[in-house]
Amino acid sequence: MSGAERIGKIRLSMFLFDEGTFPEKVANLTQSHRSNKSKVKDKLLYFARYLQDICASTVIVEERYTDQNLQSDRWACASYDDSTGRHPCARLHFFDAKAEEYPEMTKILNSLMDTKSNNSSEREKLEDHNSKILMHFLTDSLDSMEDSYLGFMVIQLEGTKIVGTTCLSTYPVGNGVPAVGNNKSTQTENREIPAVMECSVNLVGHKISVGSIGFREQDGVTSACATCSLWSLFQRTSEKYQHHSLSPGKITTLALGIEQHGSPLPAELGLTLHHIERAIRSIPGLHPFNITHSSNEKSKLKLNAILNFALPILDYGIPVILQIEKIGYSNPPVHAICLVGYNYTDGQSNMDGSGQDEAAVEINTRAKKITSLIAHDDNVGPFVQYNIDDEGNITPLCDYLPEGHINKNTEGKWYVRAAITALHHSIRIYPYKLIQRIMCSYDRALRVISSLKKGHGVYCSPQWTSKIWDSKDYKRALVDYMRGDGQAQKKLDLSVESKDIDFSYLRRVQECNLPKHIMVLHARKEIEHDIILNLAGPWDTEMFIHVIPFSSNAENYLNELAEFIGMHPHIQDNYPIGPILSYMLKFLKQDALAVD
Repeated sequence: MSGAERIGKIRLSMFLFDEGTFPEKVANLTQSHRSNKSKVKDKLLYFARYLQDICASTVIVEERYTDQNLQSDRWACASYDDSTGRHPCARLHFFDAKAEEYPEMTKILNSLMDTKSNNSSEREKLEDHNSKILMHFLTDSLDSMEDSYLGFMVIQLEGTKIVGTTCLSTYPVGNGVPAVGNNKSTQTENREIPAVMECSVNLVGHKISVGSIGFREQDGVTSACATCSLWSLFQRTSEKYQHHSLSPGKITTLALGIEQHGSPLPAELGLTLHHIERAIRSIPGLHPFNITHSSNEKSKLKLNAILNFALPILDYGIPVILQIEKIGYSNPPVHAICLVGYNYTDGQSNMDGSGQDEAAVEINTRAKKITSLIAHDDNVGPFVQYNIDDEGNITPLCDYLPEGHINKNTEGKWYVRAAITALHHSIRIYPYKLIQRIMCSYDRALRVISSLKKGHGVYCSPQWTSKIWDSKDYKRALVDYMRGDGQAQKKLDLSVESKDIDFSYLRRVQECNLPKHIMVLHARKEIEHDIILNLAGPWDTEMFIHVIPFSSNAENYLNELAEFIGMHPHIQDNYPIGPILSYMLKFLKQDALAVD
C-alpha cells in the first residue's frame, strides 16, 4: 500500500479547545457505557486544566488509531477482546495555534459539516467529507504549525481506563517564570524538568515532535501504578542508553519473572520494590539504585534524604520512582509516582525543612530551595506538582483529583516509603550521606579557616549542588562555556562570565583522562568552583580528581586556603576532609593528577 493510500484511511476531525467542554467531548469519543461517562469526565478534569495552562487552542483528532503498546499487550493478554473489530483508540493532537492566526484554519472550520445526523450512512459521508478537508489543510499547513505543537494524547475507546500513550508539552521551564497551573502562587519560581526527551509522532505523513516524557494510565490488567512509572522511566533510559522500549505487559512479565509461552498474563495487582528491581535488572546495561526505610514507621524517608537522593539523578536526566504508603494500616495501600522535575526558588522554600539533619541545615544546599516536585501520577495525569513535608508526608498540589485517588479521602496521610531509579551499570553512585558529609565538613572547615585568619581573605558560604555528569558532556559544557555560550553557562549554573576567568584550569580538565561518569560538587555564589569525583573509583582518596575555580575570587581564596592548610595541618585532623584538601593543595600547586 502506498503512503498516500495509507493516509487516505485516516479519519480526522477537529474542534477548538475549551476547558469546560473538553471532558465531555472526549467522553463522547469513547464507547463506555453511559453510567461510566461521569467517571471518564472526572479523570479528564486535570487534563483540561493542564491543557488550559499550556495554552491549548486547537485539537486535531485521529479517530482511528492503534496504540502499539496496547496492541502488543492485547496479544499477550486474553482479557482484551478484539472480537468487535472496532478501532481501539483515538489520538488527540494539541496546538496553541489560534484559528484567527491562520485564516485558512478559519475557512476550514466554517466549511466543516455538522455530523449530528440520525442516519448512520449520511453521518459516515459527512465525516469522510470533513476528514478529507482536514487532511488537505494539514498536508499544506502542518510545517508552519509545528512550532505551536503541544503534544498528543491517546484515548482508549472502551472502559474507564482511557488514557493511553500521552506526551504533552511541559509548563514553561527556566529561570524567573511565574508559578502556573495547579501550584499558582505569588512568588517567582525556577522550574526544571530535566527528564524530558524529544517525543516524535507522524501526522498525515509529517513528523512533528514535542519535548516531553511518556505518560499513561494504568489499566488494571497488564499494568498498575508501578508498571506505568517503570514505563515512563524506561522511556528515558531507552533513549539515553539505547535499549529497546517495552510495553507495560512486557514490563509486567519481566518484573514478575514469568514466561508467557502463549499463556495470558495474570491481572496486574501491583509491583513490590523487589519486582521493580527485577524489571530494571532484566534490561541489559541497567541496575537499580534505591533508598528505603525500615519497617519502623519512624524510619520513613525524610525530606532531606529524598531530595539528596533524587536531585542529582533528575539533573542527570533520569526519572526517579517514589513508592508511597498510607500511614496507620496493618496492610497499607501502596502507590507509585514517577518524578521528572522540580520547582525551586531563590527565596524561602514552602517545603518544611525545620527537621532536617543538623549538618544539612548548617550549609546552604540547593535542595533547601525546592518548593515542589513534579511527577507523573497515573491516578491524575502528567507533570503533577507535589509537596513533601519534612516528615516525608506527600500531598499533590492539584485542584482536580479523580475519585479513588490516594488523597481524595482526607483521612490519613501518605508518606514516602522508598525511592528507586535505573542507572547504567558503569555508574557507581556514592551514598548520599557520604556526599553530604563531604560537603558539610568542607564547608565547616572553610568557616573555621576564615575565623582563624581573622578577616584576612574573603569567605562567603557557597550554595552546594551535587550532579552526575557524563564526562564528555561535562567537557563539552566547559568548552562551550569558554566560547561564551550562555546555555553552557546556565547548564553549569555559573554567574561569572567566561571572559572574566583564567582558562588554565578548564584546559587542564580538557586534557585530563576523566572516567566515563563523574559526580561534580558545584560550589556556587561568591566562591564558584567545582570538585570532581570519580564514580568508578573506590571510596577513598582516589575518588577526588580535580578542583576547578571559575572566578578570580575563588582562585585566590583556594590558593590562600591551600597555603593555610599547609601551615595548620591540625585543620585536616579535626575534619574528615583530608582527601579533598590534600588534593586541592596538590592541584593548586600545579601537581594535578590524571585518571587513567
